[in-house]
Amino acid sequence: ELVELDLYASLQKLEWNCQNEKRDIRQHILQIRASGIRVKRKTAAPALVATTTQVPIIGWQDRYMTVGECAALQHLEDLQKFPEPSTQAYKALGNAVNAEMIRLIASELLVSKKHVSIKCNSNSRNPVLQTV
Repeated sequence: ELVELDLYASLQKLEWNCQNEKRDIRQHILQIRASGIRVKRKTAAPALVATTTQVPIIGWQDRYMTVGECAALQHLEDLQKFPEPSTQAYKALGNAVNAEMIRLIASELLVSKKHVSIKCNSNSRNPVLQTV
């Protein structure tokens, strides 16, 4: 029997980033975002966002990622102290830059022995790296 429902249109989406995998969101990493729900593979690291409402969920364990797990995603697993309360720690980790990426970039700059200068355009708050 076909039942017709009168539902409101939604601007939210289900973003499935698990092509060819079992269609069971409880078996994947989830993020509840303003635009909808993002579903990622177990092997993919989710984007950390500087807000406490988008902490990744480990679906198969039915829990949020811990502060320590989020720190490990940023290669900051050796940190022994985090901001309190944990909501501030999640926000800080969402604003953080992956430490391993910084190490790789810095080592390439040092190995190439290029001079690096950082210039900031007076009309912009974003610095620009220039090599000489």
